[in-house]
Amino acid sequence: MPVPVMTMDVVIAGAGMSGLAAAITAAEKGVRVCVLEKRKMPGGAAAISAGAIWAPTSIDRLREYVPDGEPELQQILVSRLPGDLEWLASHGLGLSATESVAELGEGRNMLGGESGSHDPFMRAMADCAARLGVQFFYQAALKEARRNSSGFEIHTDTGTTISTRSLILATGGFQGSRQLLTQYLGAERANHLYLRGLAESAGDGLTVALSLGARTAGDMAAFYGHTMPDGEIPPEQMQPVTPYFARYSLLVNMRGRRFVDEAAALLEEVNPQEGCRQPGGKYFLVFDQHIYETYGINQQVTSAIPTIDRVALAIKLGVPVYKAGTLEELARQLGKEGVPAEHFIHEIQTYNQACRSGSGAGLSPPRIRYAIPVEKAPLYAVRCVPGITCTTGGVCVDDRGRVLDKEKHPIPGLFAAGVDAGGIFGRHYAGFLGWAVVSGRLCGRSATADS
Repeated sequence: MPVPVMTMDVVIAGAGMSGLAAAITAAEKGVRVCVLEKRKMPGGAAAISAGAIWAPTSIDRLREYVPDGEPELQQILVSRLPGDLEWLASHGLGLSATESVAELGEGRNMLGGESGSHDPFMRAMADCAARLGVQFFYQAALKEARRNSSGFEIHTDTGTTISTRSLILATGGFQGSRQLLTQYLGAERANHLYLRGLAESAGDGLTVALSLGARTAGDMAAFYGHTMPDGEIPPEQMQPVTPYFARYSLLVNMRGRRFVDEAAALLEEVNPQEGCRQPGGKYFLVFDQHIYETYGINQQVTSAIPTIDRVALAIKLGVPVYKAGTLEELARQLGKEGVPAEHFIHEIQTYNQACRSGSGAGLSPPRIRYAIPVEKAPLYAVRCVPGITCTTGGVCVDDRGRVLDKEKHPIPGLFAAGVDAGGIFGRHYAGFLGWAVVSGRLCGRSATADS
C-alpha cells in the first residue's frame, strides 16, 4: 500500500529555540505548520544552556569582536533582537530585565528553570506553538527532502511523509556527528573534542541542504565551545561546571607549555579551538586562590550563570583536580600525569614575571588582558578537555533566511535558522540564542510569505 502523505504549508526540522521561534511566527500567520523533532521533547541545546538570549548592542561592536561574520546577517541580529525579545515576552514567556553580558552586549535571561536546565521555558514555547495549531512529531528526525511539484516531499526516519511548500532547517549544527567533524575539522581535532551539547545535533539540516544543492557559509572548521573539566558530565551539569574563568588563568598542555592567549576571547571560545590541537587533547587549567575567589565562583559574565563552587562540583563529578601549597609541589603532582616538572615550573615563573612587569604582550603566546600572576597559595590545576557546543559554519542564507545554492541563488522554499545558518559567527561568537530567536522569526515570516 502507498504511504499516506500529509500536506503542510511549513515544515520545521528541529524544536530548539530557532525552530520554535519559527513555528510560532509562522502559525501566527494562520498557515498549517508542523515541527519534526529528533528527541522525545522540545528544547534542543537551549534547554541545557545558561539561558542568556543576547547580542552586542551595535553592529560596530559586533564587527569588532567577530570580523569574520557576514555583516548583513550581523546587522539583522543586532537590529532585531530587542524587538524579538519583546515578542517572546508578549507570549507569556518569562524573561528577566535587560542586563549586560560579558562586556560585549545586552540580553535577557530565560526565567523558566535554571542554568543548564531550562526545560520549563522551552516546553512553554512549544505549548505556545501548539495552542496556535502547530503539530509536533517527536522522535521523528528529518531524513530526506526531495523536490516535488509543490515544493518538497519530506521523509522522516519513522516513515512519515509530508508534502510542503516551505521547509525550515533548524536542527542545531553538526557537532554531534563525528563523521562531519572529521570531514571539516580533520580527524585529530575531531577525536579530541568533548561534546558540550546534544548528540542529536548531527548535521541533519546540513546534509539535507547539501543534497538540495546548498552552498556552505562561514569557517566550517570553527566552533563555539568552552574548556571543560575532564570527566563524565551529565547534560544538566555541563553549563554549571564550565569554568568561565580561564581568561584570568593559564592553560598548560601536557608538555608543560602555554598554547594560547587565554584571554583572546572574552567568552573563551578560542581556547577549545586551540585546545583540540594539543597532544592527546588534554590540558590543565592553572590558577591560584586569588583568581578563584575573585573570578572562579562568581563568573562575572551574566546573572544567568550561577555563583557556585565549581572546583567542588568538578571534584564531585570525578574530575582530576590538583591542589598544592607551592609551585614545585603542584609540578610534582602534574608530573604523575606526564607533565615535565621543569617545563611547567619555568612556564609559570616566566608568566608570573611578565605579569608583574606588565609585559604580558611579549609572552609567547602573548597575554593581552587579565594578566594576573599565579602565586597566592593554594595553587590549583584542573585537568581539562576542549568542549564543542556548536559549529559556526553551516549553509549559506540571505537576509530573508533563504538557503542559497552554489551560485548564491535562493533555493525556492528552503530556509535555515539558528546554527544551521552559517556565517553569522566564526572563530569568535556573540550569542547563539539571540541569533536563534532572530533567525527563527526571520524564517517563519519568509516561509509564510512564500507559502
